[in-house]
Amino acid sequence: MKFINYLTILFFISCSSAQSELKNLEDKATTIENSLSNTKTRVISLDELNGWGVNPESVITGNLSLESLNQDWFYKKFSSKPLSRAVELKSESFIQSSCKKNSFLENSEILILEAFKTSSSTKSDFEIKKEDKENVQVIKCVYLNSNCECILSFNVKGGQEALKKRFN
Repeated sequence: MKFINYLTILFFISCSSAQSELKNLEDKATTIENSLSNTKTRVISLDELNGWGVNPESVITGNLSLESLNQDWFYKKFSSKPLSRAVELKSESFIQSSCKKNSFLENSEILILEAFKTSSSTKSDFEIKKEDKENVQVIKCVYLNSNCECILSFNVKGGQEALKKRFN
């Protein structure tokens, strides 16, 4: 009988300590939540992206989650030209699509090489793989005075650290 009483007492003690631990965790979560809500946040615009950064969708939507804060994206602005036929036709959609296409064709390898260079100060010859080019996208293009200003991104799972490992 004493043994059963002892087990019962242990059970109640462990439950109360678990409740106490749960309360501590809830308090910590509330503290973190309050400090995040009191922090002044600044919305990042696409035009500010240069170098390693967060997922472009997170920037566009303004929905920055912990997962989206991984800096797996390398950004750079490039200039290119739309097709002359698109300009002659004064077709905004044709100008926009030709800007994006030309910017991708002219600058995707340059973007990848720049990302590689930020990850390895010693290696000068980098092999661009097919998968690398598949991870380049044109995020935004603006047509101004017969030129296009485009932002390209290169997605690397694991970011700069993953590229460093690739060269070692």
